[in-house]
Amino acid sequence: MKRARHYIETIRKSYGKWLLWLEEDEANINQSRQHFLNWIKTITERLRELDAQDVKDAILEHEDSIGLRLKRLDEYKILPTIEEIYRTQGTTAQLPDAEVNAAIDRCRQMIEAKAIDLIRVIRECEEYIKPKHPIIIKALADPLLCSYFYDNKEVLKEYTTYCLSEDANIKLKAMRAKELANKGKIKMDYVRKPLHDALKNIGLNVGSYPQWNASINLV
Repeated sequence: MKRARHYIETIRKSYGKWLLWLEEDEANINQSRQHFLNWIKTITERLRELDAQDVKDAILEHEDSIGLRLKRLDEYKILPTIEEIYRTQGTTAQLPDAEVNAAIDRCRQMIEAKAIDLIRVIRECEEYIKPKHPIIIKALADPLLCSYFYDNKEVLKEYTTYCLSEDANIKLKAMRAKELANKGKIKMDYVRKPLHDALKNIGLNVGSYPQWNASINLV
């Protein structure tokens, strides 16, 4: 979890420095202006180099301990930091030097961007430990169905989840499948009867094939 800790600590420390910069003494800025600008730029670049995928990889490194690793993020005080960042959202530097203000605000924007990336990957990791619907489990375990989705289980999972939603009627399920095929995410040769039958076999309500085929033709 070193990568996750590094990511979070970099955000926390950068946020702390940003708070100090807002109160920077005018005389001190004038005395060492270029040094101050270089300092802000260095912190901003360190933030820019952060990759939330590193955090995700660290959390998902061992499938049987994802929940424990997510819980360990609490040790790094990430939640209070995120809450503080959101609480001060919209705050801009008001120092007498416009260039310095712009540099501080760019750093702040980078802090927010990296915090948002972190929240996103944490939510993605939480999905791995949520109980799955039996039909989703069947879909992901069906090698033939997976092959229709180019063996991309993420796309298959998203599509199956959509099909289980209350808003998705048979017509919309078929149309969504055709849209995915148009985007190259489902094999076009299999989007009609093969996909209809495979989805029916795992327990999804996809109606009759004529109904499915007619809906496919609408896209």
